[in-house]
Amino acid sequence: MRPIDVTNAIEQIGESRAIIAVRIGVPVNTLKAWENGLKNPRGRAAKALATWSAEVSRDRQASEAGYPACSWVESWQNEKFDPGNFDVVERRFKELENHVEACVECKDRKAYFEQHFPDAVKSEGRAFPFLFGIFLKMPKPLRPPIIGAAALVAIVAIPSSLFVIISILSNLNQAFQILGEWLWVVGMAAGFGASGGVVYAFVRPATRSLGVVGDYITGIGSTFGYVVALLWGMPYLDATEEPTDFGDSSTWMLIAFMSVLFGIVVTASVKRAKRKEQARAA
Repeated sequence: MRPIDVTNAIEQIGESRAIIAVRIGVPVNTLKAWENGLKNPRGRAAKALATWSAEVSRDRQASEAGYPACSWVESWQNEKFDPGNFDVVERRFKELENHVEACVECKDRKAYFEQHFPDAVKSEGRAFPFLFGIFLKMPKPLRPPIIGAAALVAIVAIPSSLFVIISILSNLNQAFQILGEWLWVVGMAAGFGASGGVVYAFVRPATRSLGVVGDYITGIGSTFGYVVALLWGMPYLDATEEPTDFGDSSTWMLIAFMSVLFGIVVTASVKRAKRKEQARAA
């Protein structure tokens, strides 16, 4: 984006620079630097600014054509909620889905957008990405294990992928062996992550009503699942590792210590990140 594009986007949106900066996740001074040509707009924040401006432009054109946003949808969009609470997210999007299917105004507006902006991704009628839609249709007990597996796969696979590529290029005759070993490690990581998710699925319903204390109990319990799975699986990752003796009391003391320590640290980090996100959205 050029400086003039940034200024035009800000004017198109019609909000103050302070509000726009908060919404796209940059300091207001950075936004001003974009306008003045002192910094080059890039990354997710610049994309968010361009997307927001384009959506406002399309909305304005639709309204001028006689297809204004439905008042119910506007109220739904302005409602504050906790994006980390999947029960709330599921309820909100099901409400939107049911409303759009029944609302004549929304159907007409959707038809207008499909005719005039076929490539635009709109929130009305297509309120969430395809994969997230599939996720919401899954049975609730399956969701935490899937999230846990995906999280650990990302943590393990992304940083190690470059090393694997370099190793394969350096030893082409052992490419299949290297790739197979890497996939085995990634698969084990998915299993470890799913284990923590299974514990979460069982513990969270009972601790949700306990507030902050329940959050930390859930974090400790989920970490317990990760640690047990990790200690059990280590010999499968490294043949030199001795199998963990789960009959030894010191093993369970170690598991308890690691679960409490990392459970508290991770839960505190997640809660801090959520507070920052809520403060930005306020």
